[in-house]
Amino acid sequence: MFARGTRSRRVAATVLPPLLFAIFVLAAWQLYTVVGNIKESTLPPPTDVARSIWENRQLLIDNAWVTIKEILIGFFFAILLGVGLAVLIRSSRTVERAIYPWLVVSQMVPIPAIAPLLIIWFGFEMQPKVIVIVLVSFFPIA
Repeated sequence: MFARGTRSRRVAATVLPPLLFAIFVLAAWQLYTVVGNIKESTLPPPTDVARSIWENRQLLIDNAWVTIKEILIGFFFAILLGVGLAVLIRSSRTVERAIYPWLVVSQMVPIPAIAPLLIIWFGFEMQPKVIVIVLVSFFPIA
């Protein structure tokens, strides 16, 4: 089908296995929902999921834009804090010894444990979501 070592062959070798696996998973899912004894409300078939996504595409697009804004704002503050803290830590060995252990300890608290508290404190608006993004993103940057 493809000449040995061609670009098309490399692309096919990279793209085809995950694509075929995705098709297999979707086919198995569809078959299970049709043949298996399972309620549609528990596990709808992928065709219904795809139809629902298509029918609600504008709602999904609108909400995706809100999510993208939250992510960008969170990353902005994570970069700002992370780079600022990294510069501060690199400026002095004493500062590093004072701050770095607290950075490590801050990563021991699971974000799913913090998220409900942030929602209680700040509500369901953008702020708790941005804080979670900052908390997740800032440590690898710092």
